[in-house]
Amino acid sequence: MKKLSFSILAVIAVSVAAFANSGGGSGITFPFRSSFNQAKPSGYPCATGYQSFAPTNTNIVGANGFGNRGTCPSPNNCTSTFAGRAEALKFKNTALVPACVTIKTSVVTTNAQMLCFSVDGTYSANLTCAGAAGRNFNDTGGFFAWFLDNYDKNVPACTDFDVVIWGFNGANSAMNITLTNTTAPGLIACSNAECKKLLTIGGTPVPTMTQWGLFLFGLIILTFASVALYNFTQRASVKQ
Repeated sequence: MKKLSFSILAVIAVSVAAFANSGGGSGITFPFRSSFNQAKPSGYPCATGYQSFAPTNTNIVGANGFGNRGTCPSPNNCTSTFAGRAEALKFKNTALVPACVTIKTSVVTTNAQMLCFSVDGTYSANLTCAGAAGRNFNDTGGFFAWFLDNYDKNVPACTDFDVVIWGFNGANSAMNITLTNTTAPGLIACSNAECKKLLTIGGTPVPTMTQWGLFLFGLIILTFASVALYNFTQRASVKQ
């Protein structure tokens, strides 16, 4: 009886998780923490897509400073280069439509001087604003992130993008990262993930076939479990 109850609870949890928007595909759950220690964050499950860079004099940081946050309607320009350690994490807009992705960060250590920005495709060491042709660096946002804040990034359909954490003067501090696909909720994944068509009814996103499948599978199993529980209670009452 106890095992049956646990099974029912597990099925309900799976069914609810199918519709949850706490993260994206390929096992990514937000927020996750980067320790900024030149090691891939444990919460970043992608097999590839993590890079770490030693301090250089030409790491790009994009537009920076208070109030200069990039937004999808009004992106910031790429303007500056500074020395500093950096790490890059690759993600993918798996929707078959262009998406506005909100990048939210919060530095764990108070007053840690760190900055975030994003680039279409793959970030590489010593990449500067002048060398960013065709990489959409003009569609970036950046700011000194020693407080909870966010900016937006325009990402083309079915396209990879890197989120880069840059430590001012080599600052070393943990940072929490949350990415939200505001155009296609939940459709953020690792770079090798399959892209999906976004269906909407009256502007409301429709669950994917995988989500519907998990939900219906959960209902079927829950029905079987309910029948089994009913039969068990009936047999128990007969024995008494």
